[in-house]
Amino acid sequence: MVGKIYRNIIIIQLSISILSLLGSNIDNIIVGKFMSAEALAACGLVLPLIQMTGVLSGVITTGIKTVCSRSIGAGNRQKANDEISSAAVFSIIVFTSLCILGYVFVDPISAALAQSPSGELYDYVKNYMVGYLLVIPSLGILSLFIYILQMNNQAGYCTGAAVAFIICNVGFDLISVFVLDWGLYGIGLSTSLSYFVMIGILLTGYFRVNTTLKISFKVFHWKHLGNIVVNGLTNAIATGTSMVIKMIVNMVVLQSAGTDALAAVTVIVSFAGILMAVAKAIAYCTDMASGMFYGERNVKELKNTVYTFVKYSVIFNACIGLVVAATSEWCCLLFINANEVAYPMAVSGLRLFTLSMVFFSISDCFVYFLLGIKKPGYSYVLAAAINISLGVYSALLIPTMMVDGAALAYVCGYATVFVLIVIFFTIRNRTSPSSPSTYMILPKGFEIPREHIYEGQPRNKEDVIIMSKFFTEEFFPKFSNDVKKSMAIALAIEELGINVFDHGMKKKRPYLFEIRVIFDEEKDTWIVRTRDDCKEFNPVKYLEMQDSKKPEDQLGLALVLKMAKKAQYYNTMGLNNLVVEF
Repeated sequence: MVGKIYRNIIIIQLSISILSLLGSNIDNIIVGKFMSAEALAACGLVLPLIQMTGVLSGVITTGIKTVCSRSIGAGNRQKANDEISSAAVFSIIVFTSLCILGYVFVDPISAALAQSPSGELYDYVKNYMVGYLLVIPSLGILSLFIYILQMNNQAGYCTGAAVAFIICNVGFDLISVFVLDWGLYGIGLSTSLSYFVMIGILLTGYFRVNTTLKISFKVFHWKHLGNIVVNGLTNAIATGTSMVIKMIVNMVVLQSAGTDALAAVTVIVSFAGILMAVAKAIAYCTDMASGMFYGERNVKELKNTVYTFVKYSVIFNACIGLVVAATSEWCCLLFINANEVAYPMAVSGLRLFTLSMVFFSISDCFVYFLLGIKKPGYSYVLAAAINISLGVYSALLIPTMMVDGAALAYVCGYATVFVLIVIFFTIRNRTSPSSPSTYMILPKGFEIPREHIYEGQPRNKEDVIIMSKFFTEEFFPKFSNDVKKSMAIALAIEELGINVFDHGMKKKRPYLFEIRVIFDEEKDTWIVRTRDDCKEFNPVKYLEMQDSKKPEDQLGLALVLKMAKKAQYYNTMGLNNLVVEF
């Protein structure tokens, strides 16, 4: 099940992450190739500030992914809608305020970054900021629409928006440099305009698709916002500490080795951002999957999630790391010309950096996995530790090894955190570090007893009938002698299962289909959950079906939903999910 979820959303997440980060680094590529090393150094100085605007956006996005996944997993779609609506209202107010403050204080901020209130470097920094600040009000709401379309498996709109962003950004940048001669102001403004194009495409997709999550600007709850912030602080801690450390590293390199070394570090950091998009894509998939399975109290799939994100981290990042290490000279040519003094330093540093990718990916996935299983405290500590370790090694290695020291700091820092994670959880849970159970931190009584779960993956309608019969004759009598309820649940298994085979499996391909029945002894409730990756279909709208040409074909399904205490359908991550309670 977990593998299928990752395959459904990993390509979308990877394409969006890589294209978005490539798009955000286009400025550095254009500046490095067609302007000067000092202009590229100015972009490197502004980069941490750009990341600062991403801190709050990251808080909202990470928090929303976690809390909405839990709400959806628990079958509470209305709560998920209220949560994302509260986040949208908050985003517009706060990001607009940040934009205004940025323009008001642009001079002192530029002077602080350039370490001078005047001069060419100061002018570069200020002009780039003035052009870029225009887009800030839209950043928060942009990430929410991406998440909504991701949940509905809308690869076309998400990827199309990212591709359009890159095309527009390249086009606007080239016009700014070669036609209008607007310098770094034009480069920053091009990025802002490209973001607006991206937002337009995402909004088109949002209004044209019947999405699981809906934003209403009339809804705002402080309670939901607080929950979002608590779960999203992991991203703030990670991005915030990373921003501070990168600013310190930039200052140290600038003071000790000059603008050429800083330009080389900017190339490494920029390309590292593109490479880390792979790790972030896996981590975000982990966040959504673990949150959903936590909401279901599905410990088996939570363990599978650990196994899956480790496997994906090793395979994806090891392969990409080897390719980049072998082609580092060509990779650096994207950002800087071969005759620049910074070029050989960037090539050497990039090769060293690739050694860190697997360690970072696994560690980052643990950050988001812990967030998904409602352990934000552990997530905060781990997120901070990743960047603090980077800062410590940077302080030790940069003074003697310069650019290579900055790259090697990533390797040593991420490897150290990975080793500490394994040691800590192995000691804490007293289990083999190779077992997914080692990394489970779940509340007492969280796991539903295995004997209270009846599940199967039927391959045809006959398997469904066999499951229904076994449930009535063997499974249900162990807990109750209520024949009426037993027959109602058995009917639900049969009708819901056969409905999938009759109407969902239209194409000739392997399908995923699971039926899971849970007895919640504490609430004296039976929960029938079906999940499949067939054509999207909402059986809860059975009243609409009864208006069809053959209403008698839907009587069994209508009867099941009528007898149920509660029924809820949602489509997320490419899967149909139906939860029926008796």
